[in-house]
Amino acid sequence: FLPAEDAVAVQAPGGKRQASVKIAVPVLAHISNHDDFDPLMAEPAVELDFVYAGRPLPADADLIVLPGSKATLADLAFLRAQGWDIDIRAHVRQGKPVLGICGGYQMLGRSVADPGGVEGVPDRTAGLGLLDVETVLTGDKTLTAASGIERASGVAVAGYEMHIGRTEGADRARPFLVLAGEGEGARSAD
Repeated sequence: FLPAEDAVAVQAPGGKRQASVKIAVPVLAHISNHDDFDPLMAEPAVELDFVYAGRPLPADADLIVLPGSKATLADLAFLRAQGWDIDIRAHVRQGKPVLGICGGYQMLGRSVADPGGVEGVPDRTAGLGLLDVETVLTGDKTLTAASGIERASGVAVAGYEMHIGRTEGADRARPFLVLAGEGEGARSAD
């Protein structure tokens, strides 16, 4: 079988199950790489709740994961139109974590800018402000195999790195991963 990758329909096999960790994933209008969630779907201790438009993010989620996006600025507007930005802030006020993958990570910063119109009309918009970083989208796409270490646990990781743009800011001093000796991603100060 081929991975779901960018398929629209996502559901954990067997539906709901007893789990010790509940993860909410807002399904963005231009979501990419659904197969990023395949390993979590296979974990019996994890309940993945894919939240579609018109439904709030569940208040009982232990973690919210903002997925990758093929159109970061448009999906940030979509996220706000759903009221999910408010749900995310409530989640953070409860001391619960939010993780962003690719475009989801870019949305967590102070701003996302597209001065060259990579995603359409040149624009700049405020991000969710949960990370002290700013992203500038560029036409250069990075796609490469990657391996390294998750900073907090020291666990070895392997996968691929794919992004368009540069993300810089103070929270990059606390990277999520170390890949080939370089910090990747960011952690908030809290």
